[in-house]
Amino acid sequence: MVNKRLENARRVILDIDAYRKRRADSMAQMAQRLGEKANKTGHSLTVGLFNAYDRRIIHVTLKEDPSLKTESLGEGELKKVKIIPMKKEG
Repeated sequence: MVNKRLENARRVILDIDAYRKRRADSMAQMAQRLGEKANKTGHSLTVGLFNAYDRRIIHVTLKEDPSLKTESLGEGELKKVKIIPMKKEG
């Protein structure tokens, strides 16, 4: 509706009652828990199907942990996320 009257399209993001922030916080907490579980068990975990925004939150959250690696798996808009514990040398 907004873009019908404008020459250049505008992206409109609707955030009711700070939903996006709460969702991001929830996804980051879940990523931390799953990262701890992957490190504890020593086995990779595959979770999801997530949209690009949620996958990015998981990747960015776990990027700070050098003992973990993440990758997206699948085709299309919804993909899984694989959390991989890095092998400890020694």
